[in-house]
Amino acid sequence: MPAFISCPIPRSGKIRLGIGGCVADRLFVNKTWKVERLRASLTPEQRETILALKRHYYAEGRLRDGMSHRIYTAVLGRGVSTIDEFEGQPA
Repeated sequence: MPAFISCPIPRSGKIRLGIGGCVADRLFVNKTWKVERLRASLTPEQRETILALKRHYYAEGRLRDGMSHRIYTAVLGRGVSTIDEFEGQPA
């Protein structure tokens, strides 16, 4: 059974991390920065497309195994804007 440690995270209380999470604060800040940068760069159309795709795949029970990453990559990197376009993209 893996050992766990609690690391205080600014403004977030505590999170549970496996041993080896010694850089938890830095990783949290780095991830937060990337999310905020992404959020600020999305157009309203891209955001709505991402949400529509996620709702669609969630309803089908398929929003797992990296599907969110595939959705973001398709919408932001390849300009996908519909479910049909997404399903026609390589995995």
